[in-house]
Amino acid sequence: MYKLNINKFEGPLDLLLSLIQKNKLDICEISINQIADDFLDTVAKMEVEDIDMISDFIYISSKLIEIKSRYMLFISHDEDDENELVLSLEEYAKYKKLSETLKKMYVEGCIFFEKIPDEIFAVEELDFSKLTVDSMLNSIKINENHEQEQLRFTRKQKPLNEKIDYISKYMQEKKQCHFDDIVENDKKDEKVVSMLGVLHLVKENRINVKQHNNFDTIAIKLANS
Repeated sequence: MYKLNINKFEGPLDLLLSLIQKNKLDICEISINQIADDFLDTVAKMEVEDIDMISDFIYISSKLIEIKSRYMLFISHDEDDENELVLSLEEYAKYKKLSETLKKMYVEGCIFFEKIPDEIFAVEELDFSKLTVDSMLNSIKINENHEQEQLRFTRKQKPLNEKIDYISKYMQEKKQCHFDDIVENDKKDEKVVSMLGVLHLVKENRINVKQHNNFDTIAIKLANS
């Protein structure tokens, strides 16, 4: 029997996205029921190498089976589960595109990190679920076509913790603003740190962010204000 290595995909959303692209479907218009069979067939052929990862595939499989069963039995179904999967796919597709863009920029030498022996700070893993990739790309405004221009992260740049404190105090005073207000005086490399600072505060539920349309500026509001 043909076996598919699970490591080919980064997770169940990666597999779903691959199937959608293979069948030339539009994420915004698909019915999850359309790709349920392909997903389940693919999972059935996978080699189990990572128990934690396969559990994610099994969870999504169970959701697809439930959705498909309701369609087949003409049972009134809750659209929340299906809409949640579609929204997750949309965001995953954007993150994957951003990842590929950053990788390309790194390979071409548009971004590099300068080693600082006596001043190193760690950036913790952040939750990007509450902010869109379009917002990040639009706000940072990196022109990847400038081959001679490079982003340098040096000791002159404010550490992340200082930027977080600055944004926190700024929001306490202003209550609400736009991301452009926060980075008004920032250089290009500092805008990246400012974005990380905003994401950190979103993760801690200290601020809320909103964007009405793609490429609009990001509105920021102090939580519980």
